[in-house]
Amino acid sequence: CTECLQLALTRSNVARCPMCRAPIERRSVSKRARDQSALSNLTFTETGKPSSKIAAMLSDIRKILQTPGRKIIVFFPSPYTIRWFKTILHDEMGVDALEAHGGISLQKRRKNFSDFQTSHQHRVLLASVKCVSDGISLTAASDIMMLTPTGTNAVDEQIVGRANRIGRDETVPVTLWRYITACTVEDQVYAQQKQWGHIKFLRDIL
Repeated sequence: CTECLQLALTRSNVARCPMCRAPIERRSVSKRARDQSALSNLTFTETGKPSSKIAAMLSDIRKILQTPGRKIIVFFPSPYTIRWFKTILHDEMGVDALEAHGGISLQKRRKNFSDFQTSHQHRVLLASVKCVSDGISLTAASDIMMLTPTGTNAVDEQIVGRANRIGRDETVPVTLWRYITACTVEDQVYAQQKQWGHIKFLRDIL
């Protein structure tokens, strides 16, 4: 995605792709039109219903918001997925979620962080991992959800650390929700990471 490429290219004019490790140059990076039909498969099945992972997340969000005072941060791999899920939340539940990702200005992000911290109206924040991984205090959050697992305990701890720090209500624990599709590659990788001890503070709910 754009954020990963920009980060790689800030270190050198000639860098390597974060995914395939192939050499990339600034002049070789260009934007192309998004395939809307392909991207829709991220969240909906061929029948028009939400995918199992999205459906599970929506169900959990609905239950959490029934408890006054609880707030949720949902982490996504890309800004487009955030915008897509924001639309789903509004259409399915009538929830107007805040955004925090590289696709909006720093000033807007700061305002959204402030609104999430102080406003009783805004209870859901949709964010990219990179945008909220360092230097941000979001102690109002009681629940943190991850649509795609990061794969490393260090990143998970950093994400949880945005909410679980000095200044929060210690009577309300921070709950981390990981959404992993069974019988897939991410399920196998997750099981292996657990076996190696790379994933901690776990209590799996199946």
